[in-house]
Amino acid sequence: MKLPGQYGKILYHLTDNVTAEDLEAVLHEFIVFLQREQAVNKIDSIVSAFEIYAKEKMGISVLFVESARPLGKKETREIGAVFGAKVEVRCAVEPSHLGGLVIRVGDRRIDGSLRMQMHRLAVKLA
Repeated sequence: MKLPGQYGKILYHLTDNVTAEDLEAVLHEFIVFLQREQAVNKIDSIVSAFEIYAKEKMGISVLFVESARPLGKKETREIGAVFGAKVEVRCAVEPSHLGGLVIRVGDRRIDGSLRMQMHRLAVKLA
């Protein structure tokens, strides 16, 4: 069984350059394929992976930002500006971070959360 990201890439390549009248048949075959692979229950993750991969192909980076509190539009824009012009920022609240941010883009993860800073300090002091 493949990971949702792999299925998302497969879906992208299956639907890339497909005409509107052929799209329904291609999607039907993909769903049948997922049933055979017993992966239909991962459809939400697959669609999300497809969307991210399609944006990457268009040169748009998708940033996932976690913070302890909701971020405002200005903060979101400023974070996106650090990573370049073609960026989509998706925010989530994760109270366990206590403060700071965790940013994920592609395979990179930048953990600037207060929780991680406290953990690093505890490791140094131990």
